[in-house]
Amino acid sequence: MDDSNPRIRQANARALEILEDAKAAAHWIETPNVSLGNVAPLILLDSDEGLRRVLAELSAIEYGLPI
Repeated sequence: MDDSNPRIRQANARALEILEDAKAAAHWIETPNVSLGNVAPLILLDSDEGLRRVLAELSAIEYGLPI
């Protein structure tokens, strides 16, 4: 992962906060996600809108909302 990208750093930090495991957070960021259109969250982090979608998905995971 390119930690120089602030969106990636923000999403990774949030994933780590929610999943509480660095390996799990990295795996989640790099794995295609059905709720994100079968795209890995990492791919979406090239835009502010993509970051918003990734953070919303992480919030859904945190609060146990249907995805």
